[in-house]
Amino acid sequence: MKTPIRILKAAAVALAAAFLTFAAEAVTIDPAKVTVVTREPKREAVKDFLTHFELITGVKAQVVATADKVPAGNYPIFLREAPEGAPKESELKPEEARWRVTDKGIWIWGHSLHGGDYAIYSFLEDALGCRWVWKTESAWFHQNPIVLDAKEHSWAPELKIRKMRAKPYDIWRERLRDGGHDVPPFGHAFTGYWGLYGQTGLHPEWFSMREDG
Repeated sequence: MKTPIRILKAAAVALAAAFLTFAAEAVTIDPAKVTVVTREPKREAVKDFLTHFELITGVKAQVVATADKVPAGNYPIFLREAPEGAPKESELKPEEARWRVTDKGIWIWGHSLHGGDYAIYSFLEDALGCRWVWKTESAWFHQNPIVLDAKEHSWAPELKIRKMRAKPYDIWRERLRDGGHDVPPFGHAFTGYWGLYGQTGLHPEWFSMREDG
């Protein structure tokens, strides 16, 4: 049986090893050498990413359409593009968002149903610390350089239907990953029944009676 001292020593060694592993897996990114790779620079979520990248780092990122356009020595961030070996579309959950941080670049992608945009907001929120206050307002803290853990992150909604009526603040809803899938059809019902059966007196008993009778 191990003595308490031996247990403490073993725990200290394990903790030190975990710390060294964590330190070894940290990726330091110079914003001045970042190139964003996207085929959809006018997409709202992509523009939002570029805006917040500049707010956070003080650097306006270079944008190119394909990986072969990334200057030598620059660090690529691929928006809405999966890395090699990533799970296929059929293997992703509906609306699933993913991002992967390595020393070679960052890939941000997801399911074809909202997942790519939600991955952008997941990265901004969960990796870079952005918070979505209200309407078009957001909160962030300055980072230059950016230091991230080398890891892959996945997010998928637990609720199939997540809808808020917050127009005209659609960008706020998008940032919060407000959406849904497998939504059953619905709408207003019996909208013409009063005219057909109430006003005509055919079936007044089908309707509730007001206080005035």
